[in-house]
Amino acid sequence: MIKLNPKIKVKDYPCFNRSLKSLKTERWKSIPDTDDYYQVSNFGRVKALPRYVEPRGKNGFTTKEKILTLSIQSRYNSLVRKYYYDVRAVFIYNKKRFSDGVGRLVFHLFVSSIDFKKDHGMICHKDDDDLNNHVSNLLLLSCSDKQRLSFSRKRQRSHLKILDPEIRINMLRAKTKGVIQYSKGGKRIRKYKSINEAAGATGCSPGNISSVARGKLPHTKGFIWKYSN
Repeated sequence: MIKLNPKIKVKDYPCFNRSLKSLKTERWKSIPDTDDYYQVSNFGRVKALPRYVEPRGKNGFTTKEKILTLSIQSRYNSLVRKYYYDVRAVFIYNKKRFSDGVGRLVFHLFVSSIDFKKDHGMICHKDDDDLNNHVSNLLLLSCSDKQRLSFSRKRQRSHLKILDPEIRINMLRAKTKGVIQYSKGGKRIRKYKSINEAAGATGCSPGNISSVARGKLPHTKGFIWKYSN
């Protein structure tokens, strides 16, 4: 079921346009692995072309060309008091059902190829409007870059900001505490000004160094750690 912000004017978005007539400057490209049956446009519309099918035990027939109704899920962000959407196209091909994000398909075919199995990049919208999947509105960002963008748009709030001030201070102090590195045999190796400095020099996880120093772990990567104070 599609749940939209009541203020959304669906006529303003190509994803709701079911007309087979191409829009002005609209271009279409075939979606990989569908034998040119499914296509996506640079506006983010998806269509199925005619094809001949032979259902088991029934006479064959030719399907009609059609614009697909996209799957749109909404979520409300109380921080910015705004709805955000996940727009996907659902395909049925070779007796299999699968779906892909429309923005990801548009970027893959009209901007730069994406390895759908290995690439974990996230599609973002320049105007912060998830329903606008025009090729000119799309960015491919790493997960960390997308999170930073969400913070800048105030769509997310750092968990540190909602912690009790005393807890925050203690966490920051723990990160800046000096630590001493020892071998398993107890031989002192080196002193560091902070856990982050020790992690950068040794390749140990900051969390594991802290856990060893607090007695939660016996050692990490063959080293024992203790707070210098």
